[in-house]
Amino acid sequence: MTISASPPGIELDTEERERISGFHRIADGPSVRIATGSLLALPARVASVHELVHQFLTERTTFGHLMLICSVLGRAVPGVAEHAVNLRRLAAQCRTTHESLATFESIWMAADGDRSVLAVSREYLSWYKDASETVPFADHTRLKLLAVQRVSHACMRGPVLENLVRVGPGDPDAWRVPPLDRPDRRLALFHRGLPADFWSEIWGLTPDPGHGVYAAGASVAGAGRAFIS
Repeated sequence: MTISASPPGIELDTEERERISGFHRIADGPSVRIATGSLLALPARVASVHELVHQFLTERTTFGHLMLICSVLGRAVPGVAEHAVNLRRLAAQCRTTHESLATFESIWMAADGDRSVLAVSREYLSWYKDASETVPFADHTRLKLLAVQRVSHACMRGPVLENLVRVGPGDPDAWRVPPLDRPDRRLALFHRGLPADFWSEIWGLTPDPGHGVYAAGASVAGAGRAFIS
């Protein structure tokens, strides 16, 4: 798989390009095109879920909203190169956060945790590992997926819209995100390590499988946002 952050969005293509290609555009959402084979084929399922995760992470987070606004402005005011430049920069600042979650979740949801589908791509194996190592739980568990999701969302929910509202979209500063509010920088903080007892406390919230994982997820999101603030 490869990815391109060129406007108007994020593009995803599988290594089996002759069979399956898909993309996620910031303003349009995901699309999968299958030339041959079945929609039930494993690579097709993984590609589909992968792109839907990109869409969800974009549409449910403040950093995603900033990219959406930038993309819409680029369409509304064609020929203004600054919007394309701004969008490329924003996409680059969240690429690892986006790709690590989309890769981990698509393998978990669509391939039953089978990483062999990524064997042809060192890049995507690296992104899977990046997500997996963020949370020290067994990979193929509901709690692990929920925790990885919440970490990614916390990274994408910095106060990045405040400056846009304050100065307006015509000011170049509206699109300049401080380092600690960039998703990939925030994700790097998680990798440096949360307090030693953080994850053990989260694990202790899960005696009830029906309720505990969601309580744990909320705790990861809340504590994560506090940790990277």
